[in-house]
Amino acid sequence: MAGKYPMGIMRIYTAMVERVKIFHDCPSLKLYRSRLLQSRAQEDNSVRITWLGTAGVLVSDGKTGIVIDPYVSRFGFFKIALGLHLQPNKDLVKSWTARLGKGGVGAVAVSHSHFDHCLDAPYFAMETGAFLVGSESTLNAGRGASLEEERLKAVKPGQTITLGAFTLKFIESNHGPAFLGRVLYPGTIDKPLVPPRAAKDYKLGQTDLCHSDLTPVLYDPAPWKRRVYTRHV
Repeated sequence: MAGKYPMGIMRIYTAMVERVKIFHDCPSLKLYRSRLLQSRAQEDNSVRITWLGTAGVLVSDGKTGIVIDPYVSRFGFFKIALGLHLQPNKDLVKSWTARLGKGGVGAVAVSHSHFDHCLDAPYFAMETGAFLVGSESTLNAGRGASLEEERLKAVKPGQTITLGAFTLKFIESNHGPAFLGRVLYPGTIDKPLVPPRAAKDYKLGQTDLCHSDLTPVLYDPAPWKRRVYTRHV
């Protein structure tokens, strides 16, 4: 086969085969049953961070919660690569919010508007009664999901919002190279994005990382910009 095709084509083919192999060989979720969410009281004056899978987290002090980049619909690689429409799984969103506890979630914050950060976010906001917080691209995803305008909160780099005891700052960043050294789906979402839509329709938009004064870390789910961390820790 190598004699028939240019070396560049062979490298791309090999990379794709390896990626498919990784997806195919993922271990069963049964291995992680012991790590499932368990209901227990939160200690006073503590901050709990709950991972939702992919880049999603819930940060909570027991009174106020902030959900960041929730993505639970989990579409397969081929559905994404073939450009098929992605329908948010609202039942899964309801299941997750029920387990996390709807009360106290003040905001669903989105770092950038790729599908694996933004697609489920409007539905988490609907289920919890929270604001959807992010760029205009993110808010257009919210509008497409029929989220009320008063629940949409646009933020720009450098802006700070206060939720309960949390102060959340949005810091400008760049998305790191994701595939063959490129950032996929650049651009902005300039009008309401009504699902189901293909992954490519969830354009990157504004890219931020989120910093809270109550947590010892910067939350940077995909962005990448040299020396951005050292200026804010």
